[in-house]
Amino acid sequence: MYFHGCSAAAAVLRVAKDLAENNPGARVLVVSAELSLTLFRAPQEGHVDTIVGQALFGDGAGAVIVGAGGDERQVF
Repeated sequence: MYFHGCSAAAAVLRVAKDLAENNPGARVLVVSAELSLTLFRAPQEGHVDTIVGQALFGDGAGAVIVGAGGDERQVF
């Protein structure tokens, strides 16, 4: 799923949960990346809001492994 903004996280985690529950022993890797580079504008004098926006909503990424069942294991 892409171009869904913040709401994509809930939808993707729900799909991963369903996949893990319906496939015993399965593990689902969910990866998320936020790229605001497409919205980047060069800083201009008098437009501090551009820099603040990039600092607050800059690029980031995260991942989680989703599984179901009683054989929980720590993943480092």
